[in-house]
Amino acid sequence: MPPDLPSGKLVRHSFLVLILLFHPAWQYPEQWVVIFPYACFWDTVFRRLVMAFVEIIELSKAYGVEGVDRRTVLKGVNLEVPEGEFVVITGFSGSGKSTLVSLLAGDTTPDDGFVLLQGRAVSPHDKRVDRLQSAFPDFEWSTIFDALQQTAGKNDFQGDLPLILDAAGLLGREMEIIGTLDGLTRLRLSLVMSITRSPDVFILDEPFENVDRSWKPILQHQFAHLLRATGKTIVMMTNDLDEGILMADKIFPLTRGPQATLGPGFFVPFPRPRTLSSISGLPEFQMLRRQIMDFLMGQAHVSDMDLSSHPVRGQSFDWSHNHRSPSWR
Repeated sequence: MPPDLPSGKLVRHSFLVLILLFHPAWQYPEQWVVIFPYACFWDTVFRRLVMAFVEIIELSKAYGVEGVDRRTVLKGVNLEVPEGEFVVITGFSGSGKSTLVSLLAGDTTPDDGFVLLQGRAVSPHDKRVDRLQSAFPDFEWSTIFDALQQTAGKNDFQGDLPLILDAAGLLGREMEIIGTLDGLTRLRLSLVMSITRSPDVFILDEPFENVDRSWKPILQHQFAHLLRATGKTIVMMTNDLDEGILMADKIFPLTRGPQATLGPGFFVPFPRPRTLSSISGLPEFQMLRRQIMDFLMGQAHVSDMDLSSHPVRGQSFDWSHNHRSPSWR
């Protein structure tokens, strides 16, 4: 896969060439040193303002032997995600959400198309992208504290770590051995470890799928709290539509496979803090839910999808790593 989409490179380079041609210094070789930082500055501006932060272009993936049992899971998937946005992709079981997660994380190579982050292709083991996983094969016999110290690396989380652990419900448990933790604690820890790695994009693949319904509201609140506090871009998969509306800034339904593709984006208009109990009775909520379901119902049977509602506490956050006084409570 090329490091940059050819057409994207061409547009950016054409943009820079125009800047250089109209810059008066290009006519004088002794002043060319002035042009380089000037061009780099406008290249950064172009990336930020014109290009999407995360971009999926005509993405396709198939499995099996050609002509025998070849099955196209995804075909012609397109998506643009602005920086800092919380996007939820929802769809029925078996529609290809997990395959899309693997492609976004760089774990799988697409047959066609591109996955770009700030105009550059996502590669295997790309540190700009982090996929939450509750398996810790390298840290099973380590304490939570030791694992977080190793995961954080050079990232500056010494001051924030107690706050993050407290928000995740792990404060005071730092010396517990990871191999002895229960499933809910491991799920919380996976989020904290992902945050300490400080990626540009968080990817979640149905994180609450196996969580007991009585615990879901607590986990949803903690995850929304911590993820939005980072100020980073988030892409989450779920087959729970109400959960998607609760947590997302925008929702994209995935058509039923094979050859699944993304439908139109649905903006979630409700301000934060947001709870299901406070928005589920609103006409706007019912309309949004009905619009998404009308799209999905053209693809599959309603029995294939989890339509249950859960009362969830909401929060709003305005913090990034450049602001060293986050409000975690």
